[in-house]
Amino acid sequence: MTWPAQTVQGGRPVRFELCLNPDQEGYLLSYRSEDGELSGDTWHRSEAEARGVAEQDFNVRSEAWRHV
Repeated sequence: MTWPAQTVQGGRPVRFELCLNPDQEGYLLSYRSEDGELSGDTWHRSEAEARGVAEQDFNVRSEAWRHV
């Protein structure tokens, strides 16, 4: 499952995906800029932790996420 949202980081549109990784017991928060220059990911034990990092580092609030 993924919950994409968009925000601006350093002037770049950034797409986030919070993914349930079936190979591990946790969540992967991955991000990339629309132009492909900025990307990365972090692993978290819980969905709440991953959402917290997205809010802290990229100002993506929980209510901005949507299930797709």
